Amino acid sequence: MSRTAVVLCAGRGERLRPLTADRPKCMMEIAGVPILGHIIGWLRKFEIETICVNLHYLPQVITDYLGDGVVLGVAVNYSVEPHLLGSAGGVREFLDVLPDTFVVAYGDVVTNADLGRLMGVHRETRADATLFTMEVDNPTECGIVATAENGRITRMVEKPAPSEVFSTTANAGVYVVNKQVLSLVPDKGPADFGHDIFPRMLESGMRLQSCPLWDSERLIDIGTPEKLALAQELFG
Repeated sequence: MSRTAVVLCAGRGERLRPLTADRPKCMMEIAGVPILGHIIGWLRKFEIETICVNLHYLPQVITDYLGDGVVLGVAVNYSVEPHLLGSAGGVREFLDVLPDTFVVAYGDVVTNADLGRLMGVHRETRADATLFTMEVDNPTECGIVATAENGRITRMVEKPAPSEVFSTTANAGVYVVNKQVLSLVPDKGPADFGHDIFPRMLESGMRLQSCPLWDSERLIDIGTPEKLALAQELFG
């Protein structure tokens, strides 16, 4: 299984301003350690050795911290985006260095979930992409999914209108992806996994698999000051 992860760090963190005025969102600190440091520490527990990081807003803050990755026990590849490319477009930039299967993690998502379990489900179901999923109270703010009894995702809608909500199960923002999925990503311009690529996978008959988080697992998307405070409480 993969030893490579893409950590998406291009976001500006607008909802966290003024806290992000001098640093990208992934460099906000939890217990004195940048979110990116927590993510890499988590990935290392599951033997991830190579990290690909896309950059856009204040990129030098990230490169000054991470460097070549040796201090944190990883090798690092960087991609700088003059214009934001979205989650799938950002991953596409690493096409030449990605192995056949790799992990995708968002640079503002902190979790203690068992990545090995996600990899195992991906392997056992022979999926093309496998997502951690979780139950949410705010489905209109998430990408929501419907699944068959075997966990195969049958429908996915990104941030539906209230009248379109069909599920409270959401894409949690950590994936295992087969490289062939990137054939669905346009060669240029922005593209997003939740909005563009996962629905195309379903349309083309590729297997998109759900791996529900366990009750003991925590995952926080740190998009607001309130979520940052919660992350400090749970992971600080």
